[in-house]
Amino acid sequence: MHRTDMGASNLLRINKGQVADRAALYAAMDAAPAITINEEQRHVFFLSLTDGTERASTVTIIGADIAEARTKVAAALTLREDQTRWIRIDWVDRVERQTWRNLREKLGGIKRNYFRLGISLDAEFSHAFTEMELNANAMLYGGPGQPCAVVNEKNFALHASKRHGLETVDFSDAAPVWLFTTGGVFLGDDGSGLHHLNGKGLNGGRRSTPQLSADDIGSIIGSASRYLASQVRPDGQFEYGWHPCFDRPIPSYNALRHASSLYSMLEAWSVTRDADLLEAIERGLAYLTENLIRPVSLDGGLLAFVVEDNGEIKLGANAVAILALTKHAELTGKRDRLELMEHLALGILHMQDESTGQFTHVLNYPALDVKQAFRIIYYEGEAAFGLMRLFALTGDRRWLESVEKAFAHFIREKHWQAHDHWLSYCVNELTAQRPDKDYYQFGIANFADYLNFVETRITTFPTLLELMMAARKMLERIRADDEHRHLLNGVDISHFYRALHKRAHYLLNGHFWPELAMFFANPDRIVGSFFIRHHAFRVRIDDVEHYLSGLIAYREYLLSHDAQNREHETQQVGADDVHWTAAHAATATNGSWMAEPPAGWRATGLCIYPPTMRPGDMVAVRLKDGERGISPAALRQLPHIPAAIITSDPTAIFSADIPVLHVEDSSAAIINLGSYARRRLRGKLIGVTGSAGKTSTVAMLQHVLEDFGGALQTRNNANLPHGIAWNLASIPWDCPHFVLEMAIGKMGRNTQIARPDVAIFTNILPAHLEYHRDLATIATRKSRIFEGMAPGSVAILNREMAEWDRVLEAARAHGLTVVTYGINESCDFRLSAYDAGSRIVTASTQGQTYRYCIGAAGEHMAINSLAVLAALTALGHDISKAVTRLESFGSLPGRGRIIDVAVDDRRITLIDDAYNANPGSMTAAFAMLGNQATRGRRIAVLGEMLELGPDSEQLHAQLAPSIAKQAIDHVHTVGELYRRFRAEMPEDRRGLHASSPEELKAVLREELRDGDTVLVKGSNGSRMHELATWLEQGAPAIAPHISALLFDRGSGKVVGIQGTERRHPPASLTKLMTLSLIDEKLQQHAEPNTQITEISLQATEVDSHWGFNAGEQVPVLTLMQAAITVSANEAANALAEWHSGNGRYFTAQLNQRAEALGMLETKFASPSGLGRNQHISLHDALILARHVIDRHPLIAGMAKARSFEWNGKQQKSTNDLLREIPGATGLKTGRLGPCFNLIFSITHQGRDQVAIVLGAKSRFERDDAVRTMLSSWQQSSV
Repeated sequence: MHRTDMGASNLLRINKGQVADRAALYAAMDAAPAITINEEQRHVFFLSLTDGTERASTVTIIGADIAEARTKVAAALTLREDQTRWIRIDWVDRVERQTWRNLREKLGGIKRNYFRLGISLDAEFSHAFTEMELNANAMLYGGPGQPCAVVNEKNFALHASKRHGLETVDFSDAAPVWLFTTGGVFLGDDGSGLHHLNGKGLNGGRRSTPQLSADDIGSIIGSASRYLASQVRPDGQFEYGWHPCFDRPIPSYNALRHASSLYSMLEAWSVTRDADLLEAIERGLAYLTENLIRPVSLDGGLLAFVVEDNGEIKLGANAVAILALTKHAELTGKRDRLELMEHLALGILHMQDESTGQFTHVLNYPALDVKQAFRIIYYEGEAAFGLMRLFALTGDRRWLESVEKAFAHFIREKHWQAHDHWLSYCVNELTAQRPDKDYYQFGIANFADYLNFVETRITTFPTLLELMMAARKMLERIRADDEHRHLLNGVDISHFYRALHKRAHYLLNGHFWPELAMFFANPDRIVGSFFIRHHAFRVRIDDVEHYLSGLIAYREYLLSHDAQNREHETQQVGADDVHWTAAHAATATNGSWMAEPPAGWRATGLCIYPPTMRPGDMVAVRLKDGERGISPAALRQLPHIPAAIITSDPTAIFSADIPVLHVEDSSAAIINLGSYARRRLRGKLIGVTGSAGKTSTVAMLQHVLEDFGGALQTRNNANLPHGIAWNLASIPWDCPHFVLEMAIGKMGRNTQIARPDVAIFTNILPAHLEYHRDLATIATRKSRIFEGMAPGSVAILNREMAEWDRVLEAARAHGLTVVTYGINESCDFRLSAYDAGSRIVTASTQGQTYRYCIGAAGEHMAINSLAVLAALTALGHDISKAVTRLESFGSLPGRGRIIDVAVDDRRITLIDDAYNANPGSMTAAFAMLGNQATRGRRIAVLGEMLELGPDSEQLHAQLAPSIAKQAIDHVHTVGELYRRFRAEMPEDRRGLHASSPEELKAVLREELRDGDTVLVKGSNGSRMHELATWLEQGAPAIAPHISALLFDRGSGKVVGIQGTERRHPPASLTKLMTLSLIDEKLQQHAEPNTQITEISLQATEVDSHWGFNAGEQVPVLTLMQAAITVSANEAANALAEWHSGNGRYFTAQLNQRAEALGMLETKFASPSGLGRNQHISLHDALILARHVIDRHPLIAGMAKARSFEWNGKQQKSTNDLLREIPGATGLKTGRLGPCFNLIFSITHQGRDQVAIVLGAKSRFERDDAVRTMLSSWQQSSV
């Protein structure tokens, strides 16, 4: 009713078609949500109008409801009917309060003119500016020297005065501002009806074009070519360009771009056949031939050159002039300028070295001397392309021969690395005439490793589409060529076409649609053209040229292929093509095999971290600073022979038996392998992110998917870019489902590698605030997961998460289908009820109710199960089958697992939730403990929540009310961050407050009663997982996997011992024997203090905590001190070389000496303790300790040092107990992988003792075993 009555008088003034359009305009306003203004719900609209001759006027309209706002809009249109050629309505859909300081920080990370939010100076929206107002008035533009967005206070204040009458704007840091996003619609005068506008995101602000047809592109080509025609003056010269914010002309001129713009106009005329366009082209060609091209007589012949105003002759200018003239001849059939084209071509040949094929880029006119030998790579491709087009027109072989000479030079110089569009054009033309393998390989290399850039580049970069369209023609010819088809074996065809289509669609963001042009100073001047956003929306003839050429080629492609039948765009993958072949690996990394792997070679995965090595893995080796992969030393100790070695320096990693793949950088190779594998993955990828619950949700989904063809999941919690890439590179490509955990760190890169088909977003909680500031920042960064998803993909969102509006808007901005889950009534998958005792979940979705038991305890697990069901539905699976599978899912170790354990004769229930913690997961754990049925008490043992930033102590204190709500009897805490928490917690619930988990062990062993239930929870860095493991093992004094011995030197008796039957790697305990041999040789010298040795390169090729450099001259005694104090591996190697000439011979002597000492259960692998196939027993370790203490006082004395210093660098001893335990005198630590050892000597109360620990799983566990021996075992022996 409102729609009809309120606009009646207005609608009488316009025709019937416009009446329908206006009605649609008013109806579209229904989509506007209400926002809160001064605690009241309001709808905020911006109405922008223009007749096209001047910048649009914008008014803010606020209504208590849509009807009121609609009435106000209709009234405004009635008053300004003469300005309604173009009508745009935007509405506010989300608001966020910030300060100018916050905004400036945000702008510092945003490319200039890419800020896509509106700004209001007040909460009431009395003084607000839309995103287009901000950008079109250069309010956030700091000039060409400022790469990021910045507040331009002068321009901001000027527009604020014009728009709102503000005399001043408060730009002080603390002053508040309100940022907002919008939706909107546009109505123009071209009869195309109402256009809905994209909201937030890179496509924001322009009309929605989900499908792009040849007709759509044809319309854009028509408007852009008409723009170029309008810029040709009567004399044939162009208006070179405009700065549209303030309608200022670009004063310079460029003859090269004059010619190249004419070429694109001719391409456009071949589509439109517009008479006015052809007339403008003819004027432009006349100006080119009569004013810009000048003849030069040389050696009796006539050359021609395009000459700039400054007298420069540019190689590229002659080339594009030929392109324009040959295109004109081709389209019109006129040949009257053939002689001029030949003279221009001879000018190019004059600029080419006949012997090498190399071009000179810039000459001076008229002397023709060299001004600049090389200026820009464009000129090379332009010259070759121009000559190829002239050859195609005339058949004169001089031009083809010149191009082949040039290409010999291009190949030698690896010009494909420039990924230049002109080179793509010319190699396409050349291979059409000369289908030579080298030329094809050049053309493939010009795009093959550039596809990610083409697909994801934030700027429109129109030449990328030109590159791809020219490459496409060559690619399809190769596919049809039996002789050369194999060259495409490593080319990702599917990725090629996906990148091509995405770039073509993305170019629409650079088109001056009327809904964008209307906000600039002179809309009619620029509408229909193209702009470069990061250059202040600059419109220049060559900018328009490149957009046009690419889109013309794309239209031609769409017309030549059935849009519904594009089988040629799909990678044809064989049924057995599920693992890496040599061609796959080389193509993915852009690497080269030093020798081709044998026929039939396959690799099944990738290794970048030694403990994850599996048979069939290729191994990435790090050699340079910043590279990822394993070290050369670790390479020699892997448990399996690598399928191949991937390295940036094959000379450093040579193997006659293992294929070596040479890459530029191992880190980049890892990423590229992961990206390549993702593109070939046939199944669906589900990405999971959130502040808590990621790993459990991943495991639960993988568990359920076992009934739907199977699934793999993230290994080793590797959820950052290189870890994600490693995971992807290590799965078979026929895997039906891959469930991938994705961390907030570098999420933009994570998602571009993973490209999820489905994303699960579990929650936003205070976690990692040390790095991410606040919840809004966490939400924004985690929401970048959507950037790698294709429109139409599914985002599964927890409706109860913090920053819900922000995450929802981000998902919608990327065109995703949003599915919600949680307890909210509106959820698509809703938790109707959960019984903690039976673990029965009642869930409702799509009008159906499901009741099922879930094996993992806690309401948070029940909510996670809803996300799993939502994901199954998105994947097209039957969830009625899935709910039965959930009953067999149990919580993972460290993530809420509930187990019964025995501590002596007491049975307790352990809730192991010690993997990680933040306030949200803590609260969920308290609820789980409070609801857990128990025969005894409920006890919480809490470690600190780490990485919460400056509010850490407050966030810990805020846990106290959550404890108070639950039936929890005692709470033990570890760490200073719990100080305020304990003060606010009920006194009767306070347990022990400890500084470390070790302090709690004695209390727990003493306090625990039969029937108690114990929750252990904390961040991983708080080491509560070690306490949980200890309880699971029955709270032993010393963990059962450890071999431990306490020896009293005075009595010569063993005080206590366990684990005598086991053998462990000695690791760096080896250095004690190494130093013994070195000490013996030193004693043979009259002046041992003067012995100096040079560090060899081979000695340094090892992982080390210290790092002596090759070539250093170092005293032997200094090396000994480094070896025992900081366990410097290269020091041990250098000492071995000083002693025996090489490490292998020295190692043999180590083992001979061990045998001579009676160490019959020992084998050493190297002087440092690195290497495979090594072992030692407790008995032998004691022999070694006694030998060093009794026979080598020099070494025993060195072992007391608490730090080592050399050349100004200082490092603490690896033996932390030297600084902790009074009377400690040494002796040596050792670590190899997960095995931690220590031989510890101490003099205490007149007793000399040696404690030996072998096989601990951490340094903390190792040191705690020593403490236990020195307390419990020592006391029991007294």
